[in-house]
Amino acid sequence: MDLWLPPPPAEFRERLQTFAAANPAARLDGLAALASHNLSPAQTRLLAKAAVEAMEQVPADGLASSGYVKVPIRIMAEWTADHLLAPLVVAGLRRRLLLDIATGDYGSLHQSLLAPPEGQLPRFILFLLDVDRRLESVNTIGDAGASAQWVENEMAEIDKLALRATEHWQATPVFHNYISLGGNMFGNHDTAIGTGPAARARSMNAALSGAAAGGGLLTWDLAGLAADIGRRGLIDARLWHHAKMLISPDAAALAADQLAALLGAALGRSRKVLVLDLDNTIWGGVIGDDGIEGIRLGQGSAEGEAFSAFQRYVKSLRSRGVVIAVASKNTHEICTAAIRQHPEMILKMDDFACFRANWDNKADNLIDIAKHLNLGLDSFVFFDDSPAERQLIRQELPMVAVPEAPADPSFYIDCLAGSHFFDAVSLSAEDLQRNEQYLGNEKRRALSNETRDLSGFLRSLDMTITIRGFNGLDLVRITQLINKTNQFNLTTRRYTEADVRAFGDDPATVVLSARVRDKFGDNGLISVVIAKPVAGEGLSIDTWLMSCRVLARDVEKALMKALVDAARRRGAGFLLGYYAPTAKNKMVESFYKDQGFAPYREAEAPPAGATWWRLDLTDYAEPTIAANMEIVE
Repeated sequence: MDLWLPPPPAEFRERLQTFAAANPAARLDGLAALASHNLSPAQTRLLAKAAVEAMEQVPADGLASSGYVKVPIRIMAEWTADHLLAPLVVAGLRRRLLLDIATGDYGSLHQSLLAPPEGQLPRFILFLLDVDRRLESVNTIGDAGASAQWVENEMAEIDKLALRATEHWQATPVFHNYISLGGNMFGNHDTAIGTGPAARARSMNAALSGAAAGGGLLTWDLAGLAADIGRRGLIDARLWHHAKMLISPDAAALAADQLAALLGAALGRSRKVLVLDLDNTIWGGVIGDDGIEGIRLGQGSAEGEAFSAFQRYVKSLRSRGVVIAVASKNTHEICTAAIRQHPEMILKMDDFACFRANWDNKADNLIDIAKHLNLGLDSFVFFDDSPAERQLIRQELPMVAVPEAPADPSFYIDCLAGSHFFDAVSLSAEDLQRNEQYLGNEKRRALSNETRDLSGFLRSLDMTITIRGFNGLDLVRITQLINKTNQFNLTTRRYTEADVRAFGDDPATVVLSARVRDKFGDNGLISVVIAKPVAGEGLSIDTWLMSCRVLARDVEKALMKALVDAARRRGAGFLLGYYAPTAKNKMVESFYKDQGFAPYREAEAPPAGATWWRLDLTDYAEPTIAANMEIVE
């Protein structure tokens, strides 16, 4: 299917049968491991069937504790997509998404949307539009005004469908972009003349991208996939005319993986960290044997230029917020000297948030890097040219994503980009500053090691904690935090940007966000609190989350004080807190107890393991906070 997936195990069917006898959670883990292979269509169908059966057997609270998330999806289609369902289930499983897919009536988008939703509401509604009919519905050749009007009319319908999906079904709408099946009307000058179907498709896609940037919908980039593999590779014209099958069976797995990556990114499931080997990964040759002069990098050879291109790509990932680290079996001093001294080296030491060049087991090094960054291993991607090292990580750390690096470095970029592990649906200011924030953490850690008194250390940081409501400029970052934060997250509820905007606009709901700056730099927006009114003149904390990079720095105390003050201004007499345990948030199990809350048993009965807490505001004791506090009304 793709460059980045390893071939399936020879004993695929035997493993599938073995997993069938395991308990549901172990079965899902085994099936997810099988999903991370380049499967044949027959293997994909078998695995999808087993995955659907397994997800039906795991209780909802079991899913939360196992790291999987069940995602109901509704497909509303004007073209045939049955052959996409199995690849989509498998591609979701690859990302620990259990996609529960339902289909609406074929060809009746508006009628299906107006029908009363039944059962569980979908998290996403996927609209599969007959773009051929739409593009060919009018002839605008030579008439730029008519072409622009067609785009405006199409977007008006898209907006109407998206609004109904959002308001009536409480779902995020997903639209694929437009591809002209007829190709360019004017050949090489189609873009210049700009009034044929292909030109209108490009204009339409630009409009869809603008709508997606505004947060109202998601765009599945089929046009980008067609550009990558060729329009004829994506669409078989015979199958389109015979069966209204827009995506050919040969391209189904690629398209499904691209779609699953989009849904995963919207749910905060994209990876955050790229861990690289060095020898034959970012340069050619073995630095310990060949020396700085002997490694192949940059001008002078095709191989050296391929490694330079890969370094540039990695650098671009870093610039958009992916954390870069190194785990290499090498001598530290030799490697760092090469990075600092080689004239063609594009990646510099400051580009790496962690650098582990030693002779330790790479699995141990990855565990150490995860602890150092305070990030889960399931946010890691490990890229190494050695098949043995890749197999080691897959076996010892199955939660780490391990692309199958090609033998030729010319294809490294295609491999990593094609994996879609770092897909994003938004870009915030914090994304652009992330690596600098981790470098600042290194300086804070060094200072902490020199200081034995915690309060003295916190005072020495000269921190300023700025707390405010939801500013429109921060909506992207707030939504990112809500959908990505797992460890310091008391309820792990996920919301769309539209939801976040609605919370901020509701005068009865208390919304707080916190930024932290110190003498080493700006940590950015790192915490979010949402509290809703409840009967009895109180507030119930719906969401409380915080980035782990500012743990134990009094941010939670400052936010609690701000929340109590806001509750009192609204006449509230108490706060309710809810803790829902997951596989990752045990660290906040005692959070409410530590903040002075008492167990509360009069609220609705929580699921197994979850707890309710209550704080009477008359009992609140204002804490000592080792930071400057700035409250922005």
